[in-house]
Amino acid sequence: MKVTIGLMFLAFVSAPALAQDWEVTMTSIDEYLIDESFEVALARSAAPAHISEKADVFVLRRDGYHQVAAGTNGFTCLVERSWSSPVGPHRDFFNPKLRAPICYNEEAARTILGDYLRRTELAMGGSTIGEIRETIEREIGTGKLPQPRGVAMSYMLSDGQLLGTETGRFKPHLMFYIPYATSAEVGSPPPGCEHVCLFEHAGGPFAALIVPMPSFNEVSSPEPETRGESSDAGYAVISSVKATK
Repeated sequence: MKVTIGLMFLAFVSAPALAQDWEVTMTSIDEYLIDESFEVALARSAAPAHISEKADVFVLRRDGYHQVAAGTNGFTCLVERSWSSPVGPHRDFFNPKLRAPICYNEEAARTILGDYLRRTELAMGGSTIGEIRETIEREIGTGKLPQPRGVAMSYMLSDGQLLGTETGRFKPHLMFYIPYATSAEVGSPPPGCEHVCLFEHAGGPFAALIVPMPSFNEVSSPEPETRGESSDAGYAVISSVKATK
């Protein structure tokens, strides 16, 4: 039996109760929606302007991600939600407060982004955390979700990031995806990620080397007080990645 729980409650209960169960599913998608004009600004703030201004941009709507800007440089920018974190029954997997503005280069958009969009389809389609993990692992194994073969990297420089209940805003950083890399292979960096560190996917197909940067990018526009889809954003849909029911 699938269990759906009040996600907003998770962020405020005591630590022992914060872990989620493998059978948990997403609640209403409305909790994850933000004003689209702000979401575009947030997505573009993930990378230097000379990159993000020429990138594809996607926003999340009630039926999945939609492309609202066509780029020319192969980069793709969007705001990922909490299910981009390592798949497991931890406190933040379905935390609607989390936001991860990110801009992928072309190879990462072909591979790493595909994994995230597939997770989005599964989560919005009612899959449990356990089912999401099983599906992703199976599709990686069959090659349906390809792994990087060339230089795959992303920018996460936005000061609008909120990456975890404990992590908070973390640091401005770059990510270089190195399938199955281990901490030992990058010199066993100490905790804190002051210079470089390996992301939580260490040892897995989407392991990534994190390189902290000196400063954040500011989001170009403030967040409106109201949450949810903007009715007057004016963004035409170029392409869509819709949730499957």
